[in-house]
Amino acid sequence: MRLLPAALVLFIATILGAPAHAASGGFALGFKLGYGVPTGSVAKDATTGSTNLPLSDELSGKLPLDLDVGYFVTPQLFVGTSFQIAYGLVNDQRAFSPGACTGTGSSCSGTDLRVGLVSTFRFGTDDYFEPWVGLGVGYEWTKLHGEDATGSGDMTLRGFDLALQVGGYFSVSSTVSFGPYVAYNVGQYRSMDISSGSFSDGGEIPKKAFHGWFQVGMRGTFGPW
Repeated sequence: MRLLPAALVLFIATILGAPAHAASGGFALGFKLGYGVPTGSVAKDATTGSTNLPLSDELSGKLPLDLDVGYFVTPQLFVGTSFQIAYGLVNDQRAFSPGACTGTGSSCSGTDLRVGLVSTFRFGTDDYFEPWVGLGVGYEWTKLHGEDATGSGDMTLRGFDLALQVGGYFSVSSTVSFGPYVAYNVGQYRSMDISSGSFSDGGEIPKKAFHGWFQVGMRGTFGPW
């Protein structure tokens, strides 16, 4: 995925190019609560190359919880690591195969996990509301689990992504702020693993496709200290 190397270079350049005013920085925690809507596809058709298997056929949405741990290099620039765990809203009508999750005794669940690097920049103002932008790169695991009277099965997808974020903070105190955010994560699943009972198969996806998550919610920060 060509976007990822360029994003990583930009991420590193942002950090190295920032003035290191340690006295005005400090450690901080950030968290996000939101709702995500999937876009794009899991893979392309191996024969025709056309997009195949829309991500929305597997998950109709997700409820993500994000935690950012890092350091304010300056009063405006935060860099750190990002962790996300999300409850997946399974598309019961189409996940795995049409009707697989709706039969008698059937149930399906999903999760979406992500770990990566994040950098946010606050546009320092003296106003009560302070806008910010963010950029991140990460690695994503999307897992679906299904059960019925005959047994259970799993599908796991893995790949890299790029995260773009914008939002704003309302300052509660010098170390606490919160506000709305909008984010879009775009990436490619690199591999798919499928297992059911004694059967298992998987490996690299031969014809990769772009997928994404459009997210909205609230973000808060504690710090710097």
